[in-house]
Amino acid sequence: MLKRRLVLVLVLSLGMVLAGKPEGINFYNQGQYEQALAELKYVALDGDPEAQTLVGMMYLKGQGTDKDPSLATYWFQEAAKQGNAPSERTLGEMYLAGNGLPQDDYQAAYWTRQAADQGDTAAQVTLGKLYLDGRGVERDVPGALELFQNAADHGSADAQYQLAQLYERGEGTVQDRAQALRWYRMAAASGQKAATEALRRLSPTSPSAPAIQPAAQAQASRPPTPAVPQGVSVVPPVKKRVALLIADQSYQDKSLDLTGPVNDARLIQASLVKAGFTVTVKTDLTLVQMNRDISSFLAGVDGNTVSLLYYSGHGVEIGGANYLIPTDFQLKPNLTATEAVAQGVDIAAFYARMPAQAEGSLNITILDACRNNPFKSRGLKGLGDGRDGLKTTGLTGGNGDGTVETFTAYAAASGQVAQDGVQNGPYATALAQQMTVPGQVLEVMFRNVRQEVARRTANAQIPTSYANISSEFIFVPAK
Repeated sequence: MLKRRLVLVLVLSLGMVLAGKPEGINFYNQGQYEQALAELKYVALDGDPEAQTLVGMMYLKGQGTDKDPSLATYWFQEAAKQGNAPSERTLGEMYLAGNGLPQDDYQAAYWTRQAADQGDTAAQVTLGKLYLDGRGVERDVPGALELFQNAADHGSADAQYQLAQLYERGEGTVQDRAQALRWYRMAAASGQKAATEALRRLSPTSPSAPAIQPAAQAQASRPPTPAVPQGVSVVPPVKKRVALLIADQSYQDKSLDLTGPVNDARLIQASLVKAGFTVTVKTDLTLVQMNRDISSFLAGVDGNTVSLLYYSGHGVEIGGANYLIPTDFQLKPNLTATEAVAQGVDIAAFYARMPAQAEGSLNITILDACRNNPFKSRGLKGLGDGRDGLKTTGLTGGNGDGTVETFTAYAAASGQVAQDGVQNGPYATALAQQMTVPGQVLEVMFRNVRQEVARRTANAQIPTSYANISSEFIFVPAK
């Protein structure tokens, strides 16, 4: 009798768990996250990988509960053990961005590849981008092309846009404008903003449209492709371009002095002026001045703005956040993390506070502050944890819903030091040169900067960047 009762209890419990999954998924899809979590956590504990993934996502995003990256990681890892592709992809994204896990390009590539091998199209796109950048993997343009092609054939608008770019540039394949237009049109038909902007740029009425390549003419017999979406203007909208360049070089504590920031800022200023930016350069700012000038600069950003903020000087990671070091920073003995934070500039906080008027803007942040840890030689603990450079993560504008677009670039990867040149550093030199190359899309330009700096420094310094953008931006249009 007792045995029968135990079996009955187990059967009833299993029935409740199975019943909880569809209800939990339904709650999740409706945005009722507290109810979803209540239903799905028991299913997750029972080992269901789909439920584990959704529970992990709610802890990662703070949906229906407080954000808890550690719990999110646990659930994603449990699901990944069972080969759940969305969890594998998410682990890759977390490693790539340093979100809840240590920033690690190699781990990011590993987990992303696990998901991509199972046919996860989003993972295939991310892995393709890693191949193009050579992040965590050897640079492999043909491999990227293959991944984009597969994901594009399965309807990924992002992959279609990436594929179009490769055909437009002739990177990894024969340059083919007809194929580029074909894939741009397909991506634009799915609502991909950058593809729509590329179609404006490549319109026959646009002076910047490249000539049709001979290889493209051979494709004339291919089946017809979707037309440009109705309502797409052939005249690209003109946005105002503004830039604030800050160079902290001469510190009140002379042990912090640098030699190159001012020259680097002036070099980049010249390139930005050629690219049509209105540029303001500030040097050797104190804490009050830096807070005031950055706040004022970003307060003027609206939906018709491309803003660029460049900082060259010292920066350090404290408690998982990045702080820029103003020139009046007091590096006293026994300095605590709390005292250091009070004297530093939390750059991420400025973007998080961007007002609603900034929706639709594109904000480029370039942090040439991956220098030696100024606290390490003093033996101060908890200030950068003894590592050099900054924590390389993407900045998020406004409420983080993507309506305020951000592109974040670092002079070096996590733990690396950006070289400080007497005249100009290798990062600023490559950046200034690439900014004036006609026709380069933002991500491509920074990819070329990455390759050039890595070459010049024998891989001792490898820049990195993070894109939270949906638009297409080019510093200097193609001639």
